[in-house]
Amino acid sequence: MNMRVLILPFGIGCETKEFNWEAPSNIVAEALEQTFREFNVVEEGDSHIARECRSLSVGDVVVAEGKTYLCAQIGWTEIPTEKIDALKKMDFARRMFCEA
Repeated sequence: MNMRVLILPFGIGCETKEFNWEAPSNIVAEALEQTFREFNVVEEGDSHIARECRSLSVGDVVVAEGKTYLCAQIGWTEIPTEKIDALKKMDFARRMFCEA
């Protein structure tokens, strides 16, 4: 399943990094978890390190099957796609506690 991953700014002066990644699963819930692991595992040759970005964290966004998901403190929260631009403008602390 094609996943659009947005690593949103962590602080002032940072820019959004956007990636397309093909998750092995075609089931959205599984694909979201696979995407989280792909952008987080800390081992030699890790993809997020090779992509020169921080790991996927709370407040980052993944788009799958035309729906948008916010990485929550536990799991994922579906949010309206039009909220992406607003999230890009929020600082990390505000995004961390954002509710759809």
